[in-house]
Amino acid sequence: MAADAASDADLAVDSATARQRFLAAAADAGARCDSHTLAGRAGPAPAVDVARLGDGQADRVLLLVSGTGGIEGFAGSALQTAWLRRRGAALPAGCRVLLVHGLNAQGFQALRRVDADNVDLDRNFLDFAVPLPDNPGYEELAATLAPHEWDELGERINRRVWADFIARHGERAFLDGVYYGGRAPAPAHVLLRDLLRRELANCRRLLLIDLRTGPGLVGEAELICRDAPDGAAFTRARDWFGPPLHSPQRGDTLAPVATGTLLAAVGGWLPQAEVTAVALRFGTGPEDKVFAAVRADNWLMHHGDPTTPRGLAIKAQLRDAFAPDSADWRRAVLDRGSAVIERGLRGLGGRV
Repeated sequence: MAADAASDADLAVDSATARQRFLAAAADAGARCDSHTLAGRAGPAPAVDVARLGDGQADRVLLLVSGTGGIEGFAGSALQTAWLRRRGAALPAGCRVLLVHGLNAQGFQALRRVDADNVDLDRNFLDFAVPLPDNPGYEELAATLAPHEWDELGERINRRVWADFIARHGERAFLDGVYYGGRAPAPAHVLLRDLLRRELANCRRLLLIDLRTGPGLVGEAELICRDAPDGAAFTRARDWFGPPLHSPQRGDTLAPVATGTLLAAVGGWLPQAEVTAVALRFGTGPEDKVFAAVRADNWLMHHGDPTTPRGLAIKAQLRDAFAPDSADWRRAVLDRGSAVIERGLRGLGGRV
């Protein structure tokens, strides 16, 4: 598969083009690749692509994941592709790299943050054999977060309900209400869990970097660790990457304290490994901008028509919230992201 003529600083226009670029770069880098299809509701079945670099028996592994947030995959895909194209030096001794491209392939293909069942994949990595966590505020807010009709009068009423809820429970509790974790493991959850258990059985040290976009200063690369700030995993990540390393528990990031996240799940799948897990999130603007785009897309999915001018405007709004059409932003993603990956590899290889 030949690479196209696009520069590294261009984001793909759709998930199919992103896949083509990634697979071409992986082939050129000598990676071993395969693809895994996920059932879709219509059209071609979306696929998750996996590329492998280095000695398959190496017990230190960098796991680089894009597309956990569906439409967020455009930036993560571009970074994975650029890293494959630019990386000329050998990997650190004893290390290998596993790149998972477009994990939430359903959302990536449909230009949504969620999968075909409206599940936010990064709330779905739960143990569904035990009772699910409560979300007592959702029932109170559901009718306002996902209204049947969308008009200015209704929105004024909704904002009053939100203001009252925030006054009683805080803004963080309100913003977390839009994320649905599902009632069973999502197809992408099952695929990744089984892949890692199968391929990383001999892994003794794992570094996971989950490539994300969302709320934050435009172009800023924010490293987020969900481990306890006073624990060994957090300390190790800070030693490898340097400050600032952000923590939801400390409240120094817009990322909330949450259940069902990929960062928290991987260690349970690989109990034999020392796991260091971080999210690398590139800021796209204020949190209210991102919240508004996610909410509008949810309304469009359930009650609107994506082919109308209003539907097309909502899709453009969502893309701007997670993959802005800005050359400066794209260059920041590639430059800052590549630097973080290289620092992580040095840490993984014991060369900090």
